Amino acid sequence: MDRTPKMPAPGLDGPTTVDTSPPLLDERTRRVGGAAPKVDDATRVDRKAPKSRGPASTGPKSAPPPSVGSILAETYVLVRLLGEGGMGRVYEARHTRITSKRFAVKMLHAERTRSPEALARFQREAEAAALIRSVHAADVYDIGRAPDGSPFIVAELVEGRDLGTVLKEHGRFHVTLATQIVMQLCDALEAAHRQGVIHRDLKPDNVILLGDVANPVAKVIDFGLSKVVDAEQALTQTGMIMGTPSYMPPEQARGEHVDHRADLYSLGAIFYELVTGTKPFNKPDAVATIAAVLIEQPPPPRALVPDVPEVVERVILKAMSKRADARFGSAKELSAALAGHSAPQSPPPVSPPAVGTTTDTHAAVTLPRYDLDKGRMQLAAFAAVAALAILAISTNMVLALVRTSRGSNGKVTAGEAVTVFFGIAFALSGPAAFGVRHVARSIWGDARQIGIAAGWIRAGTFALLIAYGSAALVVRLVDPLFAKSGAGIVWPVWEMLIGAVALGAGGVGVVRALGRGRGF
Repeated sequence: MDRTPKMPAPGLDGPTTVDTSPPLLDERTRRVGGAAPKVDDATRVDRKAPKSRGPASTGPKSAPPPSVGSILAETYVLVRLLGEGGMGRVYEARHTRITSKRFAVKMLHAERTRSPEALARFQREAEAAALIRSVHAADVYDIGRAPDGSPFIVAELVEGRDLGTVLKEHGRFHVTLATQIVMQLCDALEAAHRQGVIHRDLKPDNVILLGDVANPVAKVIDFGLSKVVDAEQALTQTGMIMGTPSYMPPEQARGEHVDHRADLYSLGAIFYELVTGTKPFNKPDAVATIAAVLIEQPPPPRALVPDVPEVVERVILKAMSKRADARFGSAKELSAALAGHSAPQSPPPVSPPAVGTTTDTHAAVTLPRYDLDKGRMQLAAFAAVAALAILAISTNMVLALVRTSRGSNGKVTAGEAVTVFFGIAFALSGPAAFGVRHVARSIWGDARQIGIAAGWIRAGTFALLIAYGSAALVVRLVDPLFAKSGAGIVWPVWEMLIGAVALGAGGVGVVRALGRGRGF
């Protein structure tokens, strides 16, 4: 069975200079599901121009770089390129002797670890990452060096969808599912921090979702890479910031020493985006984002999404404290603060897979897709139809009331009808303007929420129109019976009853749709 990965190779989209460098990922990466990150997603900001240290001295200079078909350490055959960026390349590989075993080979460019100290650091970090024991962290199996001197890591081939792509396609998560995912990430971070491994570039692109939508398994990838590259770059360049601006803590943005609490800040920023659908500092470029990280406070999540529980908001804001000592002391402590707010059923226990394999329970996550432009058109169309129907029915009910008050021969002039029509339109314009403002400010950019809102209005509108037509038909049938019995009901009274039934049915339709459509 073809198990083609559904995500790009996040994590090796590499450091790049923000203001002048080309896109991080080339066309080959985009063809396997990736996209060139925006400037805000750059993973490095240079304050000063890099200083050259001359050519790399590792490995034979005549050896060509590995490519598809190459065999590394007489064990790993590179099958295909999954992604490429400033830090290196990611290949799918298979074992030469056990061909069913597959891996992700993450190969750093030789110049990234040009010194003996950097190679030793690479060795230590890879060994530490291999000691991480969590079903929510991708396993590291082996390390080595290619003939051209490029160091590589052999890791678990995680086949799923990265969280960044899911967020872009589907918008914010229901808070219960978001909490469940964050608690899984806490498990991975706690296991890594116990081994002294700090991720330093935790972001949605480095989280892969596996399993079904109701109970996904989250895995963190690329432990042990960021610190190695960061330290090596510090030997050659000054004023360097490593990480992704939208998710890096202030101390990392200042280029200072960071500890495990930097990862907790990044996790808080991910949690913020999961429950609100927007980054905590959503600025137009990396420099502006870093400035905001240093001096601004993000809008409280409940200011954007009022139904976020207060305890979840407190956890997010504490994790994102400007001062490291004001954050949680550990990922375990953060997870404990969320106890009781995740899904009632936790993910089933999963044993670490055998070397180079993936399990059938880890199929790619499939989520309902919402098209933003289509959703906006549907929302506008159904809202217009609903507004006209409510206006027409309300006007007819008021005119019927006026005719009833004037007796059996009471009539309403055209001028009076126009006056009533515009009076009701004016009365309804206030709530309508409030609704439009709420949609524009809160959900207009969220494809999922737009789709759900369009569904609510569609259900209410259909219920209203069907009820109006059905009630009118019933009245036409029963009115002669009332007239024959001598208990005739004047027609304006019938019109008021029909309108009331229709409006009530529309309200019931919206309420039922709300019950079905809430959640992610």
